Amino acid sequence: MNFEDALRVVENLLLTKRGQGLRDVERYILEGTWKDKKYGEMADESNFRYSYTYLKQDVGPKLWSVLAKALGKRVGKKM
Repeated sequence: MNFEDALRVVENLLLTKRGQGLRDVERYILEGTWKDKKYGEMADESNFRYSYTYLKQDVGPKLWSVLAKALGKRVGKKM
């Protein structure tokens, strides 16, 4: 499976679970995670668009939580 395939799966899950697809920042986290990047790297590469704290302590945990609920399995960045 490539990233685009995985992205389509996640989009469909989120549309079903919460009635909306991925926000830009969530897609950014998914893509960074797919490329095995740490939150700090993602924040640095965003050119100050997203802070480390925002990615790691706000958006990331919420994204993994909604995906875990939709899949019925534990999901996280380190999985």
